Amino acid sequence: MKITAISPQKKNTSRFNLEIDGRFFCGVGATTIATYYLHPNKEVTDGLVHEILACEVYNRFYDKAITYVTGNYKTEKDVRTYLKKLYFKKKDEWLSEGVDFDIEASIDSVLKRLVELGMVNDLEYAKLFISSRLRTKPRSKRVIASELRSKGISQTVVDQLIDSVNDDDALYKLYIKKYGERTFDIQDDPKVVGFLARKGFSWDEISKLERRLKDDFGKP
Repeated sequence: MKITAISPQKKNTSRFNLEIDGRFFCGVGATTIATYYLHPNKEVTDGLVHEILACEVYNRFYDKAITYVTGNYKTEKDVRTYLKKLYFKKKDEWLSEGVDFDIEASIDSVLKRLVELGMVNDLEYAKLFISSRLRTKPRSKRVIASELRSKGISQTVVDQLIDSVNDDDALYKLYIKKYGERTFDIQDDPKVVGFLARKGFSWDEISKLERRLKDDFGKP
């Protein structure tokens, strides 16, 4: 195989269309051109073509991922999902028709680099998530643990942090936030009980809350 042309792209002149054997193969950046000393009439092997492709996909992913995570805490799962969607949305623009690429290794490499830079940290994300939940939308530790797992946080991290959630205090705060400083009757206020149960709290915990509220706000 032979490179037959390298020409600036119309929409982005800092990038170039790489043609191999007279057909568009993929877009490349100036760094890739310099790294692999690409030029018209250069003979290329299948191995070199794959390296070029891997380099370009990695660079595309890395640039997009940096923007995606900057200023916003994201999980590793968030980044992986974002990059997969990006690739399948853009691959027809990035690559020649019929050219496909196994993106998992590139995504793994990008994630590894972001973790090394501290730009993605599932442990810190989980700490902030728990803190935010307890401050603004209190839930039981069972519900919070389930939410964290759904965001791709490992069970190891969940187990490490979830005991910081005190269900009695979270339930108390949730109730006061919703209903104010008043008591309720667990037998006669099914709407209150239903609301609290939907946030993950058990009958026993709600019973303890009933007694605590009566101690705090009941009439003497």
